[in-house]
Amino acid sequence: MLAAIGAPYALASGSYVVSACSPTMSAGAWQPLNTSVQALAQGNLCGGPPVGPLDQATEQGALFGEDVVGSATQMPAGAVAGWLFTAPLGTTITAVSAYRSLQTDQADLQFEVGLFNVDGAPLDACRTPPGSPTGCSLLNHQAPVTETGLSDGVLFFGIRCSPVPSGSCTAGGSRHLAQADLYSVEVTLAEPGLPAVSALGGSTSGAVSGMLPVTFTASDVSGIAQVAVDGAGAQLALQSQSCDYSQTQPCPQLPAGRIDINTLALPDGPQTLMLRATNAAGNITTTQTSPVVVDNHGPPAPTSLSAAPVGAGSSSIILTWANPVSPPQPIVGAQGQLCQATCAPPVAVTPSGPAQLTAAGPGAYTVRLSLTDSYGKTGAAATVPVTIPPANTSGPIRPPPPAPSGHTKLTARISGRHLYVSGVFATIENANATVSWRARRHGRTLGHGSRNVRIRAHRLAVTFTLNHLARTGTLDLAVRLGHQLLATAQARR
Repeated sequence: MLAAIGAPYALASGSYVVSACSPTMSAGAWQPLNTSVQALAQGNLCGGPPVGPLDQATEQGALFGEDVVGSATQMPAGAVAGWLFTAPLGTTITAVSAYRSLQTDQADLQFEVGLFNVDGAPLDACRTPPGSPTGCSLLNHQAPVTETGLSDGVLFFGIRCSPVPSGSCTAGGSRHLAQADLYSVEVTLAEPGLPAVSALGGSTSGAVSGMLPVTFTASDVSGIAQVAVDGAGAQLALQSQSCDYSQTQPCPQLPAGRIDINTLALPDGPQTLMLRATNAAGNITTTQTSPVVVDNHGPPAPTSLSAAPVGAGSSSIILTWANPVSPPQPIVGAQGQLCQATCAPPVAVTPSGPAQLTAAGPGAYTVRLSLTDSYGKTGAAATVPVTIPPANTSGPIRPPPPAPSGHTKLTARISGRHLYVSGVFATIENANATVSWRARRHGRTLGHGSRNVRIRAHRLAVTFTLNHLARTGTLDLAVRLGHQLLATAQARR
């Protein structure tokens, strides 16, 4: 089965941006906060242009915080109303960019409005300076206000009671004393963390074919934005998730993830796959699977296929071939097929040869030979032509001698200057074979020779003349049918 091996690795850490308010109506990750509901108000009127109105302080289209007109309620210093943004554990707020309007009344020294960090320090704030005849006005000029170089976990936007020099605050009578309007905002979160990937699996055997499911578990504080599988130097599959970047965890967790790959995009043979999980910040964890063996096409076609008719009067054909060196899985079967205008049904033959097929009669044929592996895949066929000659009708017709019983037997003896070789081959009726000899003494070759001989009626006989040195050494004999070794022996004196 697929399993993770080795340690995962990842690219450099990144960041992502969380947006809120116009043009949508969503406050996104910003949460309402009001500690003095009778004197202060906060609300969501998002849904206007992202840039907001020009040079106005108006709640329409904004997340807002303000004092309540007509309220005479006293509130303590530190009372607030507005919107709170909290970064997830493992992330840091590094920048914020917003279209906003901030305004305080010229007669008011109680309230401060704007954007503040977790310690209450103003990042972009407005309050009436003592003695000011006009108050404080930081209106929207259709350009975003951007704060960078931050390292915070919490932001607050709105109004807070901060009387000068001290005391409490009272809401406005006939008009607002302070207003904070946030039309659209983008918060940049840095996340150095990597996605956690585990439980990698999906295949139930070492050999695979067709569509392969890769299952896994992946999680991250910002969620998983996409998952990909690579193999053999190319991307095999890419699965993008549905992400909402108005939330601090924009992308989903994948407790039971699955991605399907088409193994037809891979060459047959051992393969190692790489699963890449990317979080919302662009950080990537890459996990390597244990090897699988892709077997879509079965064994390659056999090589050096040869087909020879047994001889006149016989419809048998002898096949020899060489199996491929490194098939995807071990070869366990072979099928031979004879074709003329149409092909006869395949016939199972020995998977390593030689093999014998029987034709319907004399004529020209095409022989097809294919191999089957232990995964049950049958590969491409090798082909070779063969012609079976008609029977020789001149002279008396004699029945063929009976086939000998038992296994192949090869004998050889030396008498004087001659080497006499004879053999019996129970499975071969008529075929051309090569008989070769080599004389050795103390690892030195003293002589050698070979001759093409016809196996007739399962029997072979041939005589060689030896030189003087060859007669003094050890003689090794071999009989081959094409590339197939049929038998070996040593000569006896």
